[in-house]
Order: sequence, then structure tokens, then C-alpha cells
Amino acid sequence: MTDSDRNTPFPPRPTATRPLLGMTILAVEDSRYACDALRLMALRSGARIRRADCLQAARRHLSLYRPTVAVIDLGLPDGSGAGLIAELVARSPRLPVILGISGDPFAENMLRAAGADGFLEKPLRSLLEFQNAIIAALPDSRKPGGIRLVSDDPIHPD
Repeated sequence: MTDSDRNTPFPPRPTATRPLLGMTILAVEDSRYACDALRLMALRSGARIRRADCLQAARRHLSLYRPTVAVIDLGLPDGSGAGLIAELVARSPRLPVILGISGDPFAENMLRAAGADGFLEKPLRSLLEFQNAIIAALPDSRKPGGIRLVSDDPIHPD
């Protein structure tokens, strides 16, 4: 049971404009800018978001609840996000989606080797890219059906 399913007889269902409705995303990210971008995209997509700025905080969050999606940065102040990804892949039951994120495009191979289902490159460029990365990694039974209405307007960092 994920955090979003708990104590809800009828969990919220994704809609065309909010395809991540009912999901909880744990962002393990030390950059305030990147985390704020993730927060805005998650909220725009219908998901709830929780933030951990280091591995220790992430493990504390994960001991209390099970998010639908974990987005984990490679470079964290207290270690490598690849290690946390490997830990989460080995857990049973496994989180539905584990994504790696980094400003270094060459980090994708390392994060996927650790077990990440997908990769987001910082800075995030569009809402569509963010949503597609999560939806593509979802098990078929959890993927939203129907048409999605989303703008592919690029995001320009300040």
C-alpha cells in the first residue's frame, strides 16, 4: 500500500490535466532550485511531494511512509544517491517508480546501473518531460488511461 492509498476507500484517479493525481513523490534533492522545480511540476500534475535534502532525511521519510515515486539526486551532501537507489530496488515491496536525477548527463548510466527506472536531467526542461518519465516507469496497472492534456512549453531557468 502506498502513502496515497492509505485510509482512502476510493483513492483519487488521474485526470487528463492531472495525470499524477493520487501519487506521492519523494524528492531526494539538496538543490533548492531543482527541488522547487520538482515541487511545482508535481503539484501542477496532481501529485503530492515530500522533500529530503540528504540521504539521512530520505531514510527517515522512507521509514515512515512509502511514496509512489522517488526522485533521487546522484550527488548528495552525505553520499551518493546511487546507493539509496540500490537499497530501494532491493526492498520488498519495491516502490512503483524510482528515478535518478542529475545535472551531469553522464550520470544516467550510473543511476540506471544502480536500478533506477528512468532519468531526469537538470535543469528540468518541461512539464511533459517530467510527467512522461514518471508515467513510462509506472507498472501498466497504474498508468493513467486516456488522453493527457499538457503544454510542452519549455521551462527557462532564471
